[in-house]
Amino acid sequence: MECVAFIFWLGFCWAIGMWAARKGRDPMGWGILAFLISPLLAGIFLLISKDLAEQKAAVDAAALQASFVRAADVVGTLTKQRGLLDAGVLSAEEFATRKAHTLLALGKKTPVETPEDFLAAFLPVISNRTLTEDDVAKVKEFAFRPRLKGQVLDL
Repeated sequence: MECVAFIFWLGFCWAIGMWAARKGRDPMGWGILAFLISPLLAGIFLLISKDLAEQKAAVDAAALQASFVRAADVVGTLTKQRGLLDAGVLSAEEFATRKAHTLLALGKKTPVETPEDFLAAFLPVISNRTLTEDDVAKVKEFAFRPRLKGQVLDL
């Protein structure tokens, strides 16, 4: 009889661990806690604890979205920088530094658009000479670099 009670005790501890995992908590820790203090008490504590799975999913989604870039956002930034240069707010050196930083940030991201659409969005800043030939080559290399299979974002 004691053996059966112990097996039920372990089963309830395991169930608490699985429930904790669904709430984004450490299943092993909660299972051990349930074993040490009682599955009922651990279950009550787990019931009133925050669900971290939803919070983690939101953080993961934000991180995924931050790893992608839209051409329009980059072109908008470059256009603003060019406008500040033309207005005399930025010096040529400051403009070149900010433009280089904007283009360098592309390397850590993946374009949302197809390579052709990504490059087509840059036509205004190419035609008004905001981008040099070297800059265009960097953007082109970025747009056409191989993507991982399934690396697509629907925004």
